[in-house]
Amino acid sequence: MERICLDESALKAVDKYCEYRRIVGDDDGGRLFTEEQYEEYKRTVLPLHGIDCKLIGPETQCFCTHR
Repeated sequence: MERICLDESALKAVDKYCEYRRIVGDDDGGRLFTEEQYEEYKRTVLPLHGIDCKLIGPETQCFCTHR
């Protein structure tokens, strides 16, 4: 089995992408939002779903059970 090693900046990029996919899903139409669009999306859409917790990380479950 081949092992893939990533440096810290690559790991952070993967974490950010996983978080993005969990939040946005397919709402971006297959085209990544810009940083500004993503921040606006989080500001407007997350409150509509009643998610008032803080994002901890892409694979970490919040105390309120959100991912």
